[in-house]
Amino acid sequence: MTDRKSRYLLCKKITKKRSSLVKQAMLELLNNQPLRTITPDRGKEFSKHAEIRQALNLVAFYFPFPHHPIPGKEEQMKTPMDY
Repeated sequence: MTDRKSRYLLCKKITKKRSSLVKQAMLELLNNQPLRTITPDRGKEFSKHAEIRQALNLVAFYFPFPHHPIPGKEEQMKTPMDY
């Protein structure tokens, strides 16, 4: 996940693209972060967004329109990662 304004990156490796694993990873990463909104893509892995919203004190979820990229997501991050 990337912060929209600062481009700060939070990431966690998960074994499979399942909604329960994505939910667990998001809660671990975002539990102590100050949040206003979350804008995920429209993938099936975010189907547990209501449970994530409840666990994160009712933070708002906004889903983009189909086939429209999130503004700024295609830009390069401030710190490139080497693998």
